[in-house]
Amino acid sequence: MLAAAKLQQGDLTLKESVIRYLDQTHQLESLKDTYTDIQISHEKQVQTYSFCIQVNLSELCQVDADLANMVSNKPSDAHVLFQEVCYTAAKALGVLPDGIKRTQIHVCLRLSGLPQLPGYLLHKRDFFGSKLAPRFYQFVGIVCGMTAPSKYTRCAKYRCPILKCSGSDDNVYIRFHTAGAKEAQTVRKDFHCFYCGSVLVEDVHGRILGEKVVLKMIPKESTNPEDDTSVCHQSVTVYVRDELIPKVILGSHVNVVGIPVVEYSGTRTSVAFEANNIIVEANPTNHLSRNIPDCVQALLADRRSSPWSFSTSMAYLFGSDVAPPGTFHKLKLHLLLSLMQSTDPLNALHVLAVGRDSHILSRLLKYAASCAQRHVVHGSSTPVFGSVQKDTQTEACSIDAGSVNLAHLGVCLLGDLGVWKKDCRDRLRIATESGIISLGIPRSVEAGPLHTLTLPLQSTLWGYIVPNGKATPHADLYCNQGIDGRCSTIPEGFNLVSVCDNNDQSWDDYKEACLVHRALMGACDVSTQDQCIISHEDFRKFILHASQQSVNMTKPAQQLIKGYFIGSRRVRTSSVRGSPFPPSVLKTLTSMASAHTKLSLRREVTENDATLAIWLYEGTVTSKYGYSALNVHPLPHFRDGNVGGHLGPENDLRMEQFQQQLLRFCSNHDPDFTLQRPED
Repeated sequence: MLAAAKLQQGDLTLKESVIRYLDQTHQLESLKDTYTDIQISHEKQVQTYSFCIQVNLSELCQVDADLANMVSNKPSDAHVLFQEVCYTAAKALGVLPDGIKRTQIHVCLRLSGLPQLPGYLLHKRDFFGSKLAPRFYQFVGIVCGMTAPSKYTRCAKYRCPILKCSGSDDNVYIRFHTAGAKEAQTVRKDFHCFYCGSVLVEDVHGRILGEKVVLKMIPKESTNPEDDTSVCHQSVTVYVRDELIPKVILGSHVNVVGIPVVEYSGTRTSVAFEANNIIVEANPTNHLSRNIPDCVQALLADRRSSPWSFSTSMAYLFGSDVAPPGTFHKLKLHLLLSLMQSTDPLNALHVLAVGRDSHILSRLLKYAASCAQRHVVHGSSTPVFGSVQKDTQTEACSIDAGSVNLAHLGVCLLGDLGVWKKDCRDRLRIATESGIISLGIPRSVEAGPLHTLTLPLQSTLWGYIVPNGKATPHADLYCNQGIDGRCSTIPEGFNLVSVCDNNDQSWDDYKEACLVHRALMGACDVSTQDQCIISHEDFRKFILHASQQSVNMTKPAQQLIKGYFIGSRRVRTSSVRGSPFPPSVLKTLTSMASAHTKLSLRREVTENDATLAIWLYEGTVTSKYGYSALNVHPLPHFRDGNVGGHLGPENDLRMEQFQQQLLRFCSNHDPDFTLQRPED
């Protein structure tokens, strides 16, 4: 009897703690409003009152540590406790109509997270045949597949068939879906009346349906930084209900809090997961980029007097183990600008490299991509844009992520685009131009009137093309590199196209000699003067830091970009050697200028940033179409003996002269452009 009294006293203490927590978090008042809104929104009598309580375990622990422990480790008991408190509070506040029973109250405890302790974290090995307690756990992973929403039973109502029995009254037996329960556990035919023992009969008019999505997720420790697509077959099943569905994005990096569900398939036992909450991690590697490496800070201080020298010096040093300093210089600068915008899908800079040396191009792109927050190397075993098929468990439409989706907020290396089939190249061009991925739904999949599924493009795409070897080199300075008709439409979808070849055949010998020399020096453990002063890890830390900065566009920079765009549209489309200049160029130039500002570790996009963006873009257009109204000479490489002309004062002088020429060009073709602007 004494033990029972202690239990009753402990239960009362927990209920008081629940009331205190709800009051401190201002959720007690919101519960009152929720009850009132539900009652008003229904014309007929309300069957159930469902609402969600946000639970922060750290705050709850400050109120009552025992209550916080119950919520995280005994969710079923916590659910009953909160249900009783909410029902009692609603009756005391007078917001519940007469006749409403406790069974009609449904409470969902939405956890904002769990303690970062080993006992709460699930790993890949835990999902295959492990015995896990029916409590809350969490794991981090990447969404690699998902089904279309399908129906499930949120609530079912039963009655006793004996009319004289108390169990035949309305709303006595209401069964809600509980975390981890299957459909067959919510809706069954073997429930017995508490009063007379008769088998209960379902009231089919009282069933309430909800929607769920089945996710396939790759656990965090399974992901390979070189290729995330290699572990999709090791995915974990996650069930996501109702209000959490909008948080789910294919390819996103998420932290899932939920309860494990044991599933049996023949003799095999595995563990699925029912999500209680999903926390989207936009920048999961943010902790890596808090500080700028000392070597980068020293270079920045040395180049501070020039608006262009720091960025070009970084490009000169970038990837020197793969491509000798000075070689592929414009491509390296393009890649660095693209990395600055890789976490911003709306301003992504897709890069295409065109050159005969596919070996170095492939290695350089992989080296640069490894500096991104996330990167995926597309392989033949994984679709590029994803696939749609029928899910074997739910019979619903299932979407499997492709390489492009898995590179969410990162870089996807597409490889040699010249070997792709025409339909895949066309889909790539449409995706990069529109920012939307379209997936056709097979006839075998029941998807209603929907025949095409659209997904947002939220990754940066890199690839390369090997020019047609049979093409005859152009005699003039500006060569088109001989991209044959089969691949001629591929560059149209890329913001930055780097043409990496020129007519000087000695460049191939120079590159090979530099690489052989570096390899021999490395094998002999001999340091050289031109050894890279910034390591790959330092580059990665710097890029993660710089890419997360926010920048502001100034009016002079906007005016310069607008003036160049209007002038180029008039000159290029009307000349004899006309070339296309689509409206998307305006967005590309703005993104390039912002990227250069981030790369230079500045906060405001100035005329100097816009000038470099225009100079790079004009060089790209000139390489493709062989004409430049601004007299820009494409130069993909330069030799070590001429470093000062490309990184130092000579380069600054050349850029200043180009800027003055650009200002005159804009004033001649844009009536709204003025050389004299008021100082801000």
